[in-house]
Amino acid sequence: MVQFIANKNDKLIPFMSSESLCSFQRPLSEAMNWLKLYSLKGQHNACILGAGGGYHIRYLHLMNPNLNIQVYDFDSDLVETLEIQFKDIPQVKFYLLDPLTGLNDLQQLHQFIQDKMPVVMPFRPGWQYEEELFSKLLLKITQREAAILKNNWREMNADINMRWDSLSEEKNFLTLKNL
Repeated sequence: MVQFIANKNDKLIPFMSSESLCSFQRPLSEAMNWLKLYSLKGQHNACILGAGGGYHIRYLHLMNPNLNIQVYDFDSDLVETLEIQFKDIPQVKFYLLDPLTGLNDLQQLHQFIQDKMPVVMPFRPGWQYEEELFSKLLLKITQREAAILKNNWREMNADINMRWDSLSEEKNFLTLKNL
């Protein structure tokens, strides 16, 4: 269950299981530093993994007002709260991922990635309560794990002659060195 606690500057910071989902002291500085990690020149769409406190989303929208932003998170209370805060900003949409089905039902997210080619922007401070689930989601949607890439290529009927046995090691990530 998400709980909001006001910091010394009266900014509401979400906590889940005694972990803050964004910086308690400086959420705005954290948002600015997070955005510096990404080059958004020429981008029209963004996919944020982790709703956090919403400060990073608000700053991203402020700096890129024409950017379509889709935010994905596993906590319904957090998503509902942030949807209310962002209700007047049509460029920002929130999507709840069901933690019970895990990563099995990602049709909408896959369609968005396939159709719009957004920049994928993980917000790791917002992952505090579901670190493992968010990490698996990131690997799955970026196809950085050999088994996921192999399955996706089979589904596309891609005739690619690749020695999959060299990539069959569990948790073998697709890096240039490994390929």
